[in-house]
Amino acid sequence: MRRKKAVNLYLDEGMCKEAKEAGLNLSTVAENAIKEAINRLKGAGCQNAATVVVRGTGFEPANPYGTSPSSWHL
Repeated sequence: MRRKKAVNLYLDEGMCKEAKEAGLNLSTVAENAIKEAINRLKGAGCQNAATVVVRGTGFEPANPYGTSPSSWHL
């Protein structure tokens, strides 16, 4: 496992409450979403997020189950 770095994220308060009620680990969700964003940018041949607009669905966390997040049983 790689070393972790402590960072501050500013997130919508209501969303954080819903995530907590759903039992989500925000650190894991954020890390997976950032990894996915990086992979999408690399796939688009971009060095910097400021150079591209990514269309379509958002950067949802990587899904270990191979289905959409709405079908996850958390």
